[in-house]
Amino acid sequence: MTKPLISYKAAFGIKKGEQEWMNFLNAWITARTADKWLSATHKHWFGSLGWRKEVR
Repeated sequence: MTKPLISYKAAFGIKKGEQEWMNFLNAWITARTADKWLSATHKHWFGSLGWRKEVR
């Protein structure tokens, strides 16, 4: 099995041909990865149960 050239832990599904929208979303993912928001959010929701007190 070969490894993909680029892999992301976050993704969006969009319609084929929506290149401008895809560029925007890819830039958003890149920015949120760089500022650690995606990893912090993932850790909060999937790495602990501390969020339960925030949900009613």
